[in-house]
Amino acid sequence: MSDLFDNELEPMSLSSQQRAEKASPNGRRCLVENRLADGAVQWVNVVDRKFTFHELLIECLEWSWGLRHGSLNLDTHKNVFSVGASLRELYQEDKWMLIPEESDIDRFLTTRGNVLPRYMFPKLEGMVFRYTFFPIQEMDDIYITRQSSDNPLDITVHDYPFNTIPTLTSHIHPAFAIARVGELMDGPMPVRARKELFERFPTMMRKLWSLYLSWKAPIPDFAYDDPTFLPSVGYHARSDEESGATPSVVSEDLALQSNGDPDVAIHVDATPGQDSECPGTPQRRLLPLNPLWRQRFQECREWDLSSLDCDMEDYDPFSEPIRYSAGWSAESIADWVQMCSIDLLD
Repeated sequence: MSDLFDNELEPMSLSSQQRAEKASPNGRRCLVENRLADGAVQWVNVVDRKFTFHELLIECLEWSWGLRHGSLNLDTHKNVFSVGASLRELYQEDKWMLIPEESDIDRFLTTRGNVLPRYMFPKLEGMVFRYTFFPIQEMDDIYITRQSSDNPLDITVHDYPFNTIPTLTSHIHPAFAIARVGELMDGPMPVRARKELFERFPTMMRKLWSLYLSWKAPIPDFAYDDPTFLPSVGYHARSDEESGATPSVVSEDLALQSNGDPDVAIHVDATPGQDSECPGTPQRRLLPLNPLWRQRFQECREWDLSSLDCDMEDYDPFSEPIRYSAGWSAESIADWVQMCSIDLLD
């Protein structure tokens, strides 16, 4: 199913792969098997690219994660990791997943266990995270070999339920892993796997499920009046000198201004220490290849932001979260006051 959707979307850019390889502590080795990079090691998205077509879900994630409307590109390097071809296929068939550590899940919660609101979404930059390999279904008769060192003959064989696979270290952002696990629990995960999850990680799974339900909940009405979510026409990002921080600006359909070529309208300077041939991921959602799909995407937008005149910067959806907004409402202020009160009592 994933390949069907992949064929309808622009391909993953070389720059996304380069940035993922550079950020990964494993380079381009298979995350699970630790095998050296070769033709059999491929890139895969934590949250599948097909969810680009689930516009309501993507919009909810953009709001919950402190992003601007239309900016969540699922090919960001923080949603991409390398894995062997057979494991990649099994991953895309919902046969296994990566579970973040509880300490990383806690980053998105208050000390009382409440989900952090949009303007308090944590900034996690230049970090690596630890994950547990977890089989979901139809892996009882599968064996996974893991290379224990650079010696290709130093191999350990792991069988179901793969509890002997060591904790995996990766650059992928835990928000994507949480969304992936939540989506599987909400849909195709068998009852047996769900039961095993809650028996093995009872507290952690309750926290993760709470996060997922909050992140995918309908966004509040006042979001559409919030300039940090829906910038007005003519909005410009402040420069580094003006703001003291990395700009985080989005134009919903910048690429559509370039007659269908998603790269023509995009110019991103390389960041310090980064090769110029490895530009940032465009600040927009992935685009369908089929012109009819593109037209439908445009027609389904509630807002036409194609005329926005925005600066483009090296894209990192979590580099500088939107924490404060000029579009506050009575409800959001009350939530903020309650949140502060709860934290002060801890």
